[in-house]
Amino acid sequence: MILDWIGSAPALVFAVALLIVPGLPAAWLAGFRGPLLIATSAVATLAVAAAASIAAPMVHVPWSIIPVLIGSVVLAIVVGLIAGFRRRERPVISGPGWVTLVVAAAVWTALLAYGMGRPDNPAQHFDALFHLNAVQYVIDRGDASSFHMTLAYPGRHNVFYPALWHAMTSLIVPVAGGVFEATNLMSIVVCGVLWPAGIMLLTAAVWPTRRLAIRLAPLATLGAMFFPMGFLNWGVLYPNLLGNALVPTVLALVVLVFRSGLPWRMRGALALLTIGAAGACALGHPSSLLLALAMIVPFFIERLIVLWREGTAARWVRIVLTVGFAGAVAVLLAAWLTLGRGWTEWQPNQSPAQAIGEAFLLAPLGRPVAALLVVLVVVGAVAVIRRRSGIWMIGAHLVTVVFFLVAVSMQHQGLRQLIVGLWYADLHRLAANLVVASLPLAAVGAECVLTWGRGWVTEAAGRARIGRIAAAVVVLAVLGAPQFLVVRNEARVMTSLSFAADDDVQGLSPDERALFAKAAEIVPDDSPVIGDPLTGAGLLYAAEGVPVVFPHVFGRFGEDATLLGKELNQGGDEVCAALERTNVTYALDLGERRIYDTYNWWYLGLHDFDDSDMVTEIARVGDAALFEITGCD
Repeated sequence: MILDWIGSAPALVFAVALLIVPGLPAAWLAGFRGPLLIATSAVATLAVAAAASIAAPMVHVPWSIIPVLIGSVVLAIVVGLIAGFRRRERPVISGPGWVTLVVAAAVWTALLAYGMGRPDNPAQHFDALFHLNAVQYVIDRGDASSFHMTLAYPGRHNVFYPALWHAMTSLIVPVAGGVFEATNLMSIVVCGVLWPAGIMLLTAAVWPTRRLAIRLAPLATLGAMFFPMGFLNWGVLYPNLLGNALVPTVLALVVLVFRSGLPWRMRGALALLTIGAAGACALGHPSSLLLALAMIVPFFIERLIVLWREGTAARWVRIVLTVGFAGAVAVLLAAWLTLGRGWTEWQPNQSPAQAIGEAFLLAPLGRPVAALLVVLVVVGAVAVIRRRSGIWMIGAHLVTVVFFLVAVSMQHQGLRQLIVGLWYADLHRLAANLVVASLPLAAVGAECVLTWGRGWVTEAAGRARIGRIAAAVVVLAVLGAPQFLVVRNEARVMTSLSFAADDDVQGLSPDERALFAKAAEIVPDDSPVIGDPLTGAGLLYAAEGVPVVFPHVFGRFGEDATLLGKELNQGGDEVCAALERTNVTYALDLGERRIYDTYNWWYLGLHDFDDSDMVTEIARVGDAALFEITGCD
């Protein structure tokens, strides 16, 4: 396993460089320095990639790294023109913490590499089928636009689906060697680099004078595993993973835009980056941007309260700003209510008391309590209240708590759907939101505890000092011990289920992957293969680039495909006519084990081929078989 990951190291370095380097000039010109450059460079890159992925097909340019590089040059020039290329007196936004950021990235990389097992192990969950195939779809079509993601709707020209994840991952595939490898490397980069760097930037934006808290912020991300690792164990939710990882950076940029004392040129450059970050967040996943907008509301409420209390602006200015804020909130609510009327199958499963306990103990959905993290969050909250600095972060955290409580305990289905329908009322997605504001508070709490602890130990001498050190170690051990359960819980799910690679896996087994390799040598390029996507047969496309009839469970694949899915094994004139129209000549049967037991009635005609006169077996590995359709000859 270690040798496999060593072999993927160059591709991992490329993935990190792809995330950071294109946006680096724009972030530098906007005034960012030190480790705070990482998050802002990454968000600038993603903003450019989001815009370029939409613009490229409009001018008939195939998707590649070239549009990203061109867009990065354009963004850097625009930011430079706004901020001033030669302004030596430009304020600098910087902070300490290179060492802790690198340590956090290294630990996240090690954890995820262990959980994934091998670089080419695919996620074995329901949504992986779509997302892995979508990356291959972007590569084949040379089109990464979020408005052209017609993978599951082949009869249409325009379908919106947030495709920034797939656009970025497709650029890693040539270096990584395959879609599975590139997807795992992208996951590591988002979890190990973008996420801790974003939490560091948010901490620095809200509390710029708390130098130790800024240093500790990346390490705080290791305290909560249910995000980002939880999104690899549920779904799998790659677009939400990218979108939510961008939320701290979006919040930080908004705070920086409204920081007092900045010259208008720098404020303008920051505003441009903020708009780009919002766009990238939306094309990561729209629900992530709306989460950021909901969480930033307490910030503006706090600013308005200060403005009215101190009276630093004219009364008419305060009235205009207040009315404008109220109007913006009304627009947000209208959008929320409009977009939140989606479909969901997840129902509340807890009492309000249990939900409150899980939310405030940061142990959602039955996960172990990260005692040390909880204590640090409480200490941090008390500290910011006492200093009256960044109190809005507590309000932002309470917003995510309310969303979680509604999702897991509210029984009124209509109201519940309106409030959390943006996340399909999915308990796991709402649980992940709890960490965004709590981790910066934990970093502040860690700074307070370490500062107080250092003084408490050093003020004693001799045996008293030794006793105090021993007491501190005991307390740390008691509070930190449950953290191993937190890590083990998510890592165990990854190794035993999400990225398992044995014969009993719910998704794609080693035998089935071996059969895929044989199928790629046998099946003609112009003939899509049919198979039950619930068994993982649809992953033939992502694994080998061989087109399939059903690249996802859901979609509008046409009347012929629907008929074949239900009746292929039975044959008949209508089936043969559908086969001729679709040019389907091969079928996969990977057995009866399914990723998901629901919706299997759509594909009942793609099983029991051994008893069907419609097909002839031509390749088999274990229980997985490839058949040529010969019953219509």
